[in-house]
Amino acid sequence: MNRRTLLAFLASLFAPPVFAQKTVNEAGTVDLVEGAVTVQRADKSRYTPKVGDTLNEGDGITTGKDSEIHLKMVDGGLVAVRPDTKMRIAQYQATGEATDRSTLGLLEGGMRVVSGWIASVNPKGYQIRTSIATIGIRGTDHETQVRLKDDGEDGAGIYDRVFAGGTFIKSKDGRVDVTPNRVGFFGSKKGAKPMLIDRVPRFYRGTRNENRIEGLHGRLQGQLPKLREERRARLKEAAEKKGKRHPKRD
Repeated sequence: MNRRTLLAFLASLFAPPVFAQKTVNEAGTVDLVEGAVTVQRADKSRYTPKVGDTLNEGDGITTGKDSEIHLKMVDGGLVAVRPDTKMRIAQYQATGEATDRSTLGLLEGGMRVVSGWIASVNPKGYQIRTSIATIGIRGTDHETQVRLKDDGEDGAGIYDRVFAGGTFIKSKDGRVDVTPNRVGFFGSKKGAKPMLIDRVPRFYRGTRNENRIEGLHGRLQGQLPKLREERRARLKEAAEKKGKRHPKRD
């Protein structure tokens, strides 16, 4: 990727959402954190997260070597941010409505995602954005990796490995659909097109916390409709209580 493209993506990835002043959408809570992890809020403040902390739309995450953070998302999904990663929760809304959305920006490194109800109710609104391509998600367990350098065996570019469900990699140069047990790749060299590769790159080796993710996709499927309805009920109740505290004036 060229410098201009990278700088433009950086600006969009870490710019605060245009609607941040209207509301702050809760995205998820920290379920696990190990090593050097930093969260940058939309107001540019930084802090070290701990289990139970809430992360919001607009927050960015940076992990160091041998570091990891797992987020339990409001829609029931899970995001496991791998070591040496920079990502941002660019857009997130999980109110239980058809307009719910999730856009995660990935600058470098990787994250494994088990999607929640948003991918079911609004597939077009659920994606992972990188500087050169978009990963579309259709109810899945997958891991996206952004490799900025060619390491001699695996080229620089975007990789997406599917464990369950399905994804696609889309760029201005084409699209490839990725099915379970396959890896999609889109190289950063000029003229490259999204494609499937016939092996799993060696950097897909997981972490010691992989047992927390394995099988989660299957266990979640029957729970998502209930979780969605519970979320809608809680928000409705909160709105009604707020209305009682602040009655409309004549």
